[in-house]
Amino acid sequence: MYIIFFVLIITSVFANENTISSKNKDDFTYYLLAAELGNSMAQYNLATMYERGVYVKQDYEDAVKWYKKSAKQGEALAQYNLGVLSVNGQGTKKDYVKAMYWFQKSTEQGNEMAKHNLEMILKTAIGLKE
Repeated sequence: MYIIFFVLIITSVFANENTISSKNKDDFTYYLLAAELGNSMAQYNLATMYERGVYVKQDYEDAVKWYKKSAKQGEALAQYNLGVLSVNGQGTKKDYVKAMYWFQKSTEQGNEMAKHNLEMILKTAIGLKE
């Protein structure tokens, strides 16, 4: 009973957040718990903490792991960030095809930054062939 109540509280808190708004290190623990329970926004925020080194040692591989979990649930910003990390080879090997895949997914949800990055990759690829 208490676990269900806790999950509902955490889910409602994370559902209203678009970015990290952590005020102390205990927040990391709550994000981790909610992320492990499958909350996509908590997974996104946890990934961002790992990517930026907020309250944890910066770890791009863990960032990619949590972004993927969030992205597979349809989080456009997680999809976008996976594209960026794939272009830069951070936490994963540099892979423009994978980046294009994630940028396309994010673009389909209206993310203009992803659309721009996808267009830039395509323009660069066309320019290389000419």
